[in-house]
This record gives sequence, structure tokens and C-alpha cells, in this order.
Amino acid sequence: MERFDINLDKFDAGVRITLNGLFQGGYLLSLFDKAHKTLDGIILDNNGKYNGTWDFPPHLKISDYFGKPAFRNGTQLLVAREDEMSWKILSFTLPKFFSDGKHNMSCYM
Repeated sequence: MERFDINLDKFDAGVRITLNGLFQGGYLLSLFDKAHKTLDGIILDNNGKYNGTWDFPPHLKISDYFGKPAFRNGTQLLVAREDEMSWKILSFTLPKFFSDGKHNMSCYM
């Protein structure tokens, strides 16, 4: 298994770490630093091996109100509230880890 390092020294105690299974295989590990209001994402393959980062800038500035919906076609969205009247929507295409076109059913559980 390939090693990768996450430098948590820059984070305060208020870090939310989530790991989500993706529809076309692999996982998205996201780190939200509540104190600095930044979000980072790391893509892992089916075996937990580092596959890179998502296509958003590192340490992306974001509000506390956001969602990360993913779609079966491999599109990942990041929807974030900017103020009381506006939201920001960013998208990128996730890598495919299943070559047979089947979807990762663990996403539904």
C-alpha cells in the first residue's frame, strides 16, 4: 500500500474528517477545518491507495454550510452557502475505478 502524509499540524482541534464511498469505486476523504473554514479532498482507490486530490484548489475557503453530492455519472459537486442570498456550486469529474460500468453499491448503505 502506498503511503501518503496528511499534515494535521496546520489544523486546530475542530477538524471534521469524512470518508465516503463513491459510485464508480474508490473513496473521497475530506477534511474540513472549522477554524480556518477550509476544505481539502483526497481520492483513494478501492484498496485505500492514494490516487490524488480532487480538482478543487487546496485549502479551499468555504462556509460552514456546504454539501458534497455525487452522481452516478462520476460528477462530484460542492455546494456552499456564500451569504443569505447566494450559493456557490463547483463540480469536477471523479476517477473511475470500475471498468465494467457497475456502480459501488456500498454508497447506498
